[in-house]
Amino acid sequence: MLKCTGPAGRELKQLNRIKVGIVARGLIIVAIPLAFSCYFVATLLVLQNQAENAAMKAEHDREISTLISELLYDLYMGIGSVKLKADNFSTNNNRKVQILAAKEKVGKLLNLLQNEDPSARNILLSVQADIDKGNQLISRAEKAFSSGNKVELLRLRLEAQALADRLISPELIALGERREAVSAGDPSIEQELREQMRIQLWASLIISIAATLTLSLITTRALTRRLADLTANSRRIASGEALVEAIPGSDEIAELDQVFHRMAGEIENLIQRERIILESAGDLILVTDNKLNILKVSPSVENILAIKPNDLPSKSCLDLLAPTGNQVAREKLSKASAGEDTDNFEARLTKSTGEVIDFLVSLSRVPEEALLILIFHDVSRLKEVERFKQQVVSMVSHDLRSPLTAVGHTLEMFESGMFGDLNQEGQALLRQAEHSTRKMSLLIVDLLDLDKIESGKLKLSIGSVSCRTLMETAQTVSPEARIEIAECTGRVLCDLERTNQVFAGLIKFALKLCGAPASLLLTSQVKSPQIEFSIAFNTSALPEGQQASLFERFVLPKEEHDTAGLALTISKALIELQGGSIEYRNKLGFVFTLPEAKS
Repeated sequence: MLKCTGPAGRELKQLNRIKVGIVARGLIIVAIPLAFSCYFVATLLVLQNQAENAAMKAEHDREISTLISELLYDLYMGIGSVKLKADNFSTNNNRKVQILAAKEKVGKLLNLLQNEDPSARNILLSVQADIDKGNQLISRAEKAFSSGNKVELLRLRLEAQALADRLISPELIALGERREAVSAGDPSIEQELREQMRIQLWASLIISIAATLTLSLITTRALTRRLADLTANSRRIASGEALVEAIPGSDEIAELDQVFHRMAGEIENLIQRERIILESAGDLILVTDNKLNILKVSPSVENILAIKPNDLPSKSCLDLLAPTGNQVAREKLSKASAGEDTDNFEARLTKSTGEVIDFLVSLSRVPEEALLILIFHDVSRLKEVERFKQQVVSMVSHDLRSPLTAVGHTLEMFESGMFGDLNQEGQALLRQAEHSTRKMSLLIVDLLDLDKIESGKLKLSIGSVSCRTLMETAQTVSPEARIEIAECTGRVLCDLERTNQVFAGLIKFALKLCGAPASLLLTSQVKSPQIEFSIAFNTSALPEGQQASLFERFVLPKEEHDTAGLALTISKALIELQGGSIEYRNKLGFVFTLPEAKS
């Protein structure tokens, strides 16, 4: 593994202590050489500006030197010619033009030396004034020559000699020589500046490359080491091994490694939890592949099937099924093996002793890992209870119903006077006995209906029925009560006989709750795809504490009334079997829905 020591290692530790991300480090690698490059570019620009200034100054001095040389020539030719002998003087010489040219050159020199050497400007101003005098002197000499005044010419010649000595002065000559010397020395300065620019250019290139390589090496070595640790941790998570020490720092790699450590801790907790669940689970849990081969089994298999857990892995879970009574279970397992979802189903497993046990199987698929999880819940005791319940129902239907029928017939014979006339007290007792007998018979019928509903044996004859037909039949449940129809629309899909039974049970409960005289209001409204029925009555007679448990078995609507029996429980079950729902609404009454019959 790569390690950084020395200054590079200290710099790396410093970067780790500071919250610097990978992107920020990359920007640093680019920014530092860029800063050096900007510095050197700025230096080169300064040197280039100096070179340009030196070149401009050299050109400036060269122009001044040239103008001074030309000025000296023009002065010599313009004023010096006056010093010749008078007989040689001629007005045809171009002395005035040269004097004017000299004056123009002095003007240019004054512009060039503006804001520069004051002494040089004073020399030129003096020359400019003398040029004006020389120009006047030449004009007078020309007039004297034209008039033949040799004496005047002689005097003017002496005056021109003194003026020429002032014009072509050593100071003016020295000024020209100085400017010429400066312009001659400027190329060496330019050469020196160019050499400095070349040195700066190479220095910037070398330093930028060195800084980039150094920072890249430090960052790359650090990232390589940290990525190697991160890769090792990812492999250890996959293999279930303990992770290495957490990567220091606060960048993205360190944060990802912290996530790996948290993930490993959570996986360990999940594995520990799974182990505890498997070891403490009372149900039998199997984990299989898509071919139904057992991969893992809960320890409870030893208590349930008397098979050691180590004996089942690599076997097929189909081997545990009993030879008979498992056709549905085998079909469900085959569908699950083919990748189809299945609901809960029953299965019969064989113990090592040969005993067959009934189970309710809950199956879950894990497509990502191609696994099936089967939970077998022992329902043998429930099956036994169910068989006992069926025996009780059978007893009620045969052993109680037949005697009650006989008692009812006997009471009818007493009522008809077959055994003589009864006094008033006897007739009252007879009516009470008949009422109790009918009530017991209805309770037996309710018990039988509820058993059919819960066992799935109740057959319904679904058809399209007019809502008005249902509600008009409901009006005949109690001729003494006032039952009105407020609104009646639509047709429903239902079993006519069982729906009339629902109306009868709800109306009788409402009448019993309200007492005489009672008034009920029936309505039906289309709320596609359902039709909503309501039975409105005086709901103040029902205490709020009993409303939540109204549809449970044997609920008392009021302490002074008889029990409600199973009527509401059966009504709720019948409505739900037909695809509807039922509820009790405070300040209204019963509300239930049934599927609408489309025309």
